[in-house]
Amino acid sequence: EFQCSKAKDLEEQLRDLESVCNKNTDLESQLENQREKVSQYLIRIKNLEENLAETVSTKQNLLEEKQCFTERITELESQCSKEKDLEEQLRDLESVCNKNTDLESQLENQREKVSQYLIRIKNLEENLAETVPTKQNLL
Repeated sequence: EFQCSKAKDLEEQLRDLESVCNKNTDLESQLENQREKVSQYLIRIKNLEENLAETVSTKQNLLEEKQCFTERITELESQCSKEKDLEEQLRDLESVCNKNTDLESQLENQREKVSQYLIRIKNLEENLAETVPTKQNLL
């Protein structure tokens, strides 16, 4: 009976040991599953970090492009303002040229009139010269 009791105790201990082994196996399996999940999370974190770095780089590039576009727009606005100033100056110059053309035309008309007056004066002088000797002959 003593041996029977010992055998029962040993069997019970063996069952307890098997139960502990089974629990350990389950826990090891759970631990392995958790390790796999942690590994997957670490991979996801690494991928997210890479995506974030790429996004930050892209954002920086976009900011630089925006700055370049802003500078170009400022240059174009300045150029447009200069072009408008030049167009205004051109209109003023065209107005001056038109006025100059009018003045040249008026000057030409005046020259023509002076030329006609000179011809009339010459004709009058010739008539006078012809008339004066005739008067002297009469005297």
